[in-house]
Amino acid sequence: MQHSGISVEEPNNPPIADAGPDQTVNVSDNLTLDGSGSSDADGDTLTYSWSSGAALGTGQIRTITASTLGVGTHNVELEVFDGQDTDTDIVRIIVDATRLQLVTQSKTWSDALAH
Repeated sequence: MQHSGISVEEPNNPPIADAGPDQTVNVSDNLTLDGSGSSDADGDTLTYSWSSGAALGTGQIRTITASTLGVGTHNVELEVFDGQDTDTDIVRIIVDATRLQLVTQSKTWSDALAH
């Protein structure tokens, strides 16, 4: 903004990161990390970075294989950057192997009964 030859820069509003809802997935499933709820009041373009101890990739929506995280409970961090400021949000991911084990066990029993 300019007034009488003086340039006044508007302050930057920081972005708001939204890593989406907590999820429970099977270890063999694909896991979609969705930061599309993130926003910036100034309309600045956001960059997205996902991590959980190690980098998981970039992008507003990121799909990984749950086995990348391993069985257990994980806090996955989303960091959004608007060119000046950053904000972070955490999504809790539970990677479960129980359903995989039950399916495998069920198939074994079915195979045994069929013979």
